[in-house]
Amino acid sequence: MSRHEDRLEPAGSTAAALPRPSLVVNALSSWAGFAVLVVTGFLLTPFVIKHLGKNGYGVWSVVGSIIGYYGLLDLGVASAVRRYVARYAARDDHDALNETIATAMMLFMGAGVLILMVSVFASRPLAEFFRVRPAMVGDFRRVM
Repeated sequence: MSRHEDRLEPAGSTAAALPRPSLVVNALSSWAGFAVLVVTGFLLTPFVIKHLGKNGYGVWSVVGSIIGYYGLLDLGVASAVRRYVARYAARDDHDALNETIATAMMLFMGAGVLILMVSVFASRPLAEFFRVRPAMVGDFRRVM
């Protein structure tokens, strides 16, 4: 008998059909976080347009969209780090834990340098591509 078999409920049991409280709490927390993002977006947009103007808001939106794509450089590393950090911490394997974190830090530092280089060298062509007004090009390049 494995160590997990004693926790399994019989197939006809009602306890097996009920969701765990942590599942419900996690789902509600996730939905609440999403609701906060939506409400914040609706409230923040008029504020930003009022203070930056339409052109500034356009630059802000384009830069935000471009920066959002940088998240793709994660390539699943963060998920793998969470998995292995939990595994090695549970085993009390400090050497493997340190190696995992150090490797992830090096990967993220490399990605950060790559992002910085791409941002610096691509900011002017991107400003031209998106037809950013000449008065806003400096701001566009700084926030990239």
